Amino acid sequence: MEFSLSYIDIGIILVYLVGVLYLGFYFGSKHKDAEDYFLAGRSLTWPIIGFSCLHQTCRATAWWAYGAGYKTVFRCSSHEWVAVLILIIFAIFFSHFI
Repeated sequence: MEFSLSYIDIGIILVYLVGVLYLGFYFGSKHKDAEDYFLAGRSLTWPIIGFSCLHQTCRATAWWAYGAGYKTVFRCSSHEWVAVLILIIFAIFFSHFI
């Protein structure tokens, strides 16, 4: 199997890398300390945090596992059903006791 990249492929990769570095340095310069970086200045609302949790569930490794499960007839993501119950318990706990 032969692997080769054309000039347009290399150009797209370079534009992507430069764009990611630019965005990283741009947004990284806006944070004052670690708390501001990790907690977003405590300014996030619940829909944004919910979409972040959804994104963590639908990451690329999960899609790869779905494909492997489809190919081998194995249910790779059955743990997500149990995770829903645990997340509800945590939400109730944190909303009432903290």
